[in-house]
Amino acid sequence: MMKTTSKSLSKRLTRYAALTAAIGGISESNGQVIYTDITDFAGNGSLAYDLNLDGDGTVDFQIFGYNGSQILVDAIGSGNSIAGDLTATNYKYPFALDENANIDVNQSWQSGGGQILRYITGGGTGSSCLYGSNWCDNAGDNDDITDKFLGFRFKIGANTHYGWARLDITGTDSVESWIIKDYAYEAAPDTPITAGAGILGVDDLGMLSKVDIVVTE
Repeated sequence: MMKTTSKSLSKRLTRYAALTAAIGGISESNGQVIYTDITDFAGNGSLAYDLNLDGDGTVDFQIFGYNGSQILVDAIGSGNSIAGDLTATNYKYPFALDENANIDVNQSWQSGGGQILRYITGGGTGSSCLYGSNWCDNAGDNDDITDKFLGFRFKIGANTHYGWARLDITGTDSVESWIIKDYAYEAAPDTPITAGAGILGVDDLGMLSKVDIVVTE
């Protein structure tokens, strides 16, 4: 089901221009964004979401809670990786990408598991994010983070594809929770995608109401 999101006029026009071609199945780079809407999945504690970007039955990435205070993401399978930082001590911190951020070969890519979206400390009033998490606010606090994107690079057969997933993170003084809302990938191999590409708000694009738009759920 399409999500309806209130946005500024400039964003509406930008999205309209970017997606009218995709509705016809072709983007400017001769690619096609495959967008999947899901019922918002809320996770905390040990709950996990198995993310299968291309719907082939193989898990590409897994987002999960650990010990109440951590939210982690794994890149599963050879050739799969997540856009993010790598510290000198080999900790991996996925980026919290803004809408329209480029997801392509020029990102910094991290493979493997245990990549830290958020890790809080304190367990009481004033608790804060630890280390290099990109999913904290600018002050390093565990405030809510809304509508940020993970960037993905993954394999379909021998080919490399790019994709994204949209998340919220809601922190309390003792427990971290997260919500995955939707995701998409670029069907054309080695073709960049922008974070949020493929999302259509029905109210935003009412002029396209008579056009068939295929998404998966």
